[in-house]
Amino acid sequence: MVFQKLLDSINKGQDTVLVTIIESIGSTPRKIGTKMLMSERKHLAGTIGGGIVEYECEEMAKQLIKEQKNARRSFNLRPDDKEGLGAVCGGKMEVLFQYLPGEDPSLKRICQEMISHEKNHQPAWLWFPLNLTSKDSLIFYSDTTGWLGTYDQQAISTKAKRKTDRYEVNLETYLVEELFQEGKVVIFGGGGARITSIGAYTELSRLLLCCGR
Repeated sequence: MVFQKLLDSINKGQDTVLVTIIESIGSTPRKIGTKMLMSERKHLAGTIGGGIVEYECEEMAKQLIKEQKNARRSFNLRPDDKEGLGAVCGGKMEVLFQYLPGEDPSLKRICQEMISHEKNHQPAWLWFPLNLTSKDSLIFYSDTTGWLGTYDQQAISTKAKRKTDRYEVNLETYLVEELFQEGKVVIFGGGGARITSIGAYTELSRLLLCCGR
């Protein structure tokens, strides 16, 4: 898990860059919210699709750690585009690079809560400031923790959003990612329909992916 690796890095005082797809148009290797974590020396966790795009992002992330900077970059994945990377997917994607200092105590708390909420299948939301000079990096919200990682809790809380999308709050643009929602799904096959929890469905999805289904 990306946030377990991020927590491990923070415990070591190691700076990282979190690479997140913030826009996906057409056919792309991964979709909005997909993440990858990089240290200055190597890839730590996650994938944004592999191939030339991931390589370019890895190299850019390493440089940004040295410079202690955030960045955004767009990729054109059309094979016939002269300014593209020669990919064959055909779509476009935009990637956010967030520099995360290892000594930031708020990031440690956010990672701990992310891991806990996923384990217990508790609803939560991540807010990504898309302004590269924002004083916030990662922002976490759940009904049990309230706001973590932002200096502007009052302003944001009055306009809290609950669906994955981009939102404008006080002249700032955020990508909001909905996480670990409670609910029920119906799985068909194997002798009939079965209603199960989102948590169980998530575990089944992981098993199917591992089996190549």
